[in-house]
Amino acid sequence: MTPVVPVTPSPTTPPIQISGEKNNKKLSAIITIVVLSLVLLFEIGYVFNDKVNFFGKLTVERGNKDLTPADMARPIKVGEAGYDYYLSKALPADVFASKGFVAASPAVVKLEDGFLTVGLPLVPNVNLSEDAIIVNFDSAKDKNGKELLDKESSFEQDTFFTHLSGMEIYSEPVVYLDGGRSMQLISQAKNSEVASVSGKIILNLPVDLYTAELTSKNIGKTIKTPNGSLTLKSMSTSADKDGDAITSIVFHYAGFKEKMYFAKAYSADDAQLDLSSQNFIIPSSFSGYENSDYTMKVYGTAQKFVFSESGSKIVRTIPFSISDVKNISQTGSNQ
Repeated sequence: MTPVVPVTPSPTTPPIQISGEKNNKKLSAIITIVVLSLVLLFEIGYVFNDKVNFFGKLTVERGNKDLTPADMARPIKVGEAGYDYYLSKALPADVFASKGFVAASPAVVKLEDGFLTVGLPLVPNVNLSEDAIIVNFDSAKDKNGKELLDKESSFEQDTFFTHLSGMEIYSEPVVYLDGGRSMQLISQAKNSEVASVSGKIILNLPVDLYTAELTSKNIGKTIKTPNGSLTLKSMSTSADKDGDAITSIVFHYAGFKEKMYFAKAYSADDAQLDLSSQNFIIPSSFSGYENSDYTMKVYGTAQKFVFSESGSKIVRTIPFSISDVKNISQTGSNQ
């Protein structure tokens, strides 16, 4: 057999035709490429021809899109620069001042009878997970400088109590995210005695959010995630005792529980359905690897189950201070 002289192709040189026994190697390489391509298609969501729609289409790595309230209902893939862009859009302090808020740029805050209301610009993903926004009080003093905050209470230390709750999006006076939390005072102290408060708003922001949208077509099929695997086991709708629709969703997650960021159900028109009950907490207060079934029930007929997993997070801290608390009543008490 005549030896083949190696040739380095130039941009205009056609590919070298390899013959003989090397055809087998070429065929083997082609088969390998085809197999790897099929595996890749499987990994990105084409499971036996039932497509899994992976979120992340709306990508704002550098803040190239103004968010709408509808955007806030879905996970968004966003990088660190993107988060900083949205956090640079501070709420207008002068506009909110007329409503009793104090500037804590980019946020605004207001304390009324022991309840701190926080207003934030629209920032992706912060309203989707319970620990995305944490509010820590550093101090709550009376007019004489006496400390009234019960810093050792679990209500002031456990993130189950310190996260920003009741988050809603309002359109007036500008579009903003609103939520709040109560503070815990020492025994016998009254909310009406608080003259000044200070603390921090802590944002835990996922920068490599992995999100998948599953439908009934995907039931029983296991999907690989960056930290484990996910299987939608069932999604069934029935009527409750009042005749209203309730959808029960069972899914299996094998992975690190602290990586679970978001699990929600949506109707056919992409409306997020209100939760009726669930046997898990996101994020989990316990870390470690789990291999378990989880159940959630929502009001209405669910057509889509959306699950997110967070690999890592960045933290942004916003300090706040109110030096002249104006309580709306003088009858408030600690609890």
